[in-house]
Amino acid sequence: MLGLTGLVSAGVAQAWSEPNTRPLAEIVGTDLTQPRGIAFDDLGNVYVSNTDNSIAVYPADWKEGDNQPIKVLRGDRTLLQRPTGIAFDSEGRMYVANGGSITAYAADWASGNTAPIKVLFGGGTGLARPRGIAFDSADRMYVANGFDNFSDVLGSVTVYRPDWPNGNTEPSNTIIGPATGLNRPWGIAFDPAGRLHVANIDSVTVYFPGGGGGNRAPDKILQGADTGLDRPTDLTFDDEGFMYVANFAHGSIEGSSVTVYDTEWTESNTVPDAVLQGPDTLLQGPRGVAIAFDRRLYVANSGNSFVTVYQANIQRITFERNASVPWTTRSVTVTASATSGLPVALISETPRVCRGQGTSPLTVTILGMGTCTLRGEQRGDPQWDAASPVKHSFTVGKASQSITVADLTDVKLSQHLVRLRGTSSAGLPIFWTTDTPDVCSVRGPFGVFASLKKPGTCTVKASQPGNQRYTSASTVTRSFEITP
Repeated sequence: MLGLTGLVSAGVAQAWSEPNTRPLAEIVGTDLTQPRGIAFDDLGNVYVSNTDNSIAVYPADWKEGDNQPIKVLRGDRTLLQRPTGIAFDSEGRMYVANGGSITAYAADWASGNTAPIKVLFGGGTGLARPRGIAFDSADRMYVANGFDNFSDVLGSVTVYRPDWPNGNTEPSNTIIGPATGLNRPWGIAFDPAGRLHVANIDSVTVYFPGGGGGNRAPDKILQGADTGLDRPTDLTFDDEGFMYVANFAHGSIEGSSVTVYDTEWTESNTVPDAVLQGPDTLLQGPRGVAIAFDRRLYVANSGNSFVTVYQANIQRITFERNASVPWTTRSVTVTASATSGLPVALISETPRVCRGQGTSPLTVTILGMGTCTLRGEQRGDPQWDAASPVKHSFTVGKASQSITVADLTDVKLSQHLVRLRGTSSAGLPIFWTTDTPDVCSVRGPFGVFASLKKPGTCTVKASQPGNQRYTSASTVTRSFEITP
């Protein structure tokens, strides 16, 4: 049957705030058999691949009591064989990764024993236990190949041109080799920026566009004990760029999880932004994940033959850039926003440099030099999960200074001395030098006077080198004529 559990009133869906959160709903039916893959068509209908060689489809608006799929693909003519990944091209045609082939079906395929419109199969295809399928923006098809446990090759990603012909079609490109980081890959997906992500048995490898194929190293990799990855099998992205990873964890209830990451992670061993894990989640051996148009996360669980649904309202905090400022600046406005539109709370973590606490936009008082760091928090509400706190810093540095010099007029040699007058905007002493020592010299530690030696042009320079609080000032040059 199809059952709804935990939907809140007034049609508002609760976001998950704790790892061990109950699903909003479950699809449990006779046409679900150890499901392994899940996807949505353009209408929002839910497609689930099953290990009994079938694809079950549920309507986008399924409700409690809807105990039957709207159609099922099953039978020998379908050529389904332990199907896993499901994907759709830009024309709405459905593609399924089977044990040794990719089968493609018309967008309006009929329920029952419907044959595919074409099949990718044969020794020249490069397929080797294909598991995941994804299409890029140009409609090229990417397939994650897991190979078998007896192969020296740990995995590959084969790429096929749009509208590839039926049969033993060779790939147009292949990512393969020990440098690729591929290791028995399952899931494959593109993030909103067009970067290819592959779920391996112990990692997620990422390949940027334009990098080509062959034995190319990943552009970045998510791997390590802190990541929470545990035999990841599939991944998907929401519109905000968060990546959701299904962790099979050998099928155990305790280990099964979905971990969530901001796709802009830079450290390999990155802690997830959110986690679903625990007996109340009903996760058991999750194999497939997909995000619906209403931001709900659907998980295909092979261990209990459930499709579980959660409100995937993960939010992110971003700050507007603040340029470096001098310590003489009295205040700075710091602005942060959350993708949820909820207000962001800010607090200074460096009270000796800057002070401020409140809601963005926040006026921060500058107290001294150093790095001003503020922490942004958004704790969520019934519809949105709490955002991961984000820190934002800018530099409070030295202040600039300028020199003002009084004009010098021409004098007669008989005057002997000319008073030099200059001030720094910082109140620091002015240092004087001369470029014409044969005509005039500077007297005193700070050059209070110019001593006249002979007729000619006397050129003097005023400088201030700065100190711990002020930068050096621009040198000011003045000249005057000495006449007999």
